[in-house]
Amino acid sequence: MVNTNKENRGIMEITQNPEQKIARRILNKYKLTPPIDVLSIIQNYATIEEAAIPNKVDAICMLNGQIPKVILNSRISNSSRKRFTLAHELGHISIPWHAGMFSCHTEGKNLFDEAQTEYYQMERQANNFAAEFLMPSPWIIGQIEQYEDYGFKFLIEKIIKDADVSLTAAFLNLFNFLPPGYIGFIKYHGQDYGKKLISGDIDILIPTKNDLIDFDWLSHVSIDNGVFPTDSFVIYWWKIEIVEVSRLKNLLVEMKEFNLNFFLKELLEENQKIVGSLFPLLPNQLPMGYIVTLTNRNFFRLFRSPDTTVRIKDEYVNSKYVVDREWLKTNTEDYGEYKIFDYTIEWWKFPLVKPDILKLADKRSAKMMLEQILEEAYSDETEKSSARKSLAGIIGALNGSRIDNDFNKFHGKLRMRLIGDQLLRNITKHKLYEDYLIKRVKELLEKQK
Repeated sequence: MVNTNKENRGIMEITQNPEQKIARRILNKYKLTPPIDVLSIIQNYATIEEAAIPNKVDAICMLNGQIPKVILNSRISNSSRKRFTLAHELGHISIPWHAGMFSCHTEGKNLFDEAQTEYYQMERQANNFAAEFLMPSPWIIGQIEQYEDYGFKFLIEKIIKDADVSLTAAFLNLFNFLPPGYIGFIKYHGQDYGKKLISGDIDILIPTKNDLIDFDWLSHVSIDNGVFPTDSFVIYWWKIEIVEVSRLKNLLVEMKEFNLNFFLKELLEENQKIVGSLFPLLPNQLPMGYIVTLTNRNFFRLFRSPDTTVRIKDEYVNSKYVVDREWLKTNTEDYGEYKIFDYTIEWWKFPLVKPDILKLADKRSAKMMLEQILEEAYSDETEKSSARKSLAGIIGALNGSRIDNDFNKFHGKLRMRLIGDQLLRNITKHKLYEDYLIKRVKELLEKQK
């Protein structure tokens, strides 16, 4: 596990798990640096034999005897794979809670198996140990700092050569420490699925296409990319430009008098590729009241700006989720769209009403005001009862999730949530509705004092 080091270009800093710490202790004990002579080290802990092992097993590790024993598959011809396998077995031997016998597969799909059984958890721990042992975290970080500017291909090839490890091992370990902006995808031969990797701690939307990631999208938005074929799978990688949050905030402040279309045009016509890191970053920086979608014929994703609690009317068309654009048109005050590559960015802005507590002349409680609204808005008792219960549930849920006593924020979230609600439409159209909201929010906040 790792955290972003803000002082170091976003390169990830070391926060090791237990098995990695054990690997570091052995490295420090023998004062080892890459390339690690793993065979000479493991011989201090176990007897090593080679034999032909069936079923594509790389090694068998037996921990039952007084001295651990490792049988290495003699059919492994690749030296880097043999080294990783030996480091993996050293992990089983050195991790105190590993016991019994292990039949290990250190390549192929087993590297990415996410099963939660105890056995596979121990296999992942042995892989983590091996990666740390062969490519120590401080050394990897040093390589990134020194060589990342030469390009990802140069960087990974140097790590493979200097640490004497396989492409797969180097790729997986490197992604734990790269700065934000790198995306990897490992696709198994003959399979319609794969494993996605994203560097850093920034959330980046990657559209999908035919149940896989959209390779065309990533090709459009990346500033560098490449492909590494292996015997078991194909490794794809992309580097995208990360838009700076401070720049986004400043631009939004400068253009607050303009609508979002103007902002998108100003931002993306200068550099279209930054759209690759724009979602969900952009919606998270917008003020309350925005709905933003990114769509094409194969993909749909909806984002809300903070505190935008409105429930969107939606439907399924041809087995795909879509928003009801007529409903949005009716209930919003502004709309726009921006086309980029074969995608469309659409946005809608819901109206915000700033409450004026000082102009509230009605001295009655919110409960009494609601009774008048219900009486005048519904003639059917069943509808009236359903509306009362629904409104109480919505207010209760929002009040329960409230983390502060900000009147304007709570009022805005409540009003936003009630926009376009079909069951409560008679209430929201009533002449006392706005005054009722102000009074109800005021009463709830006063209870907390």
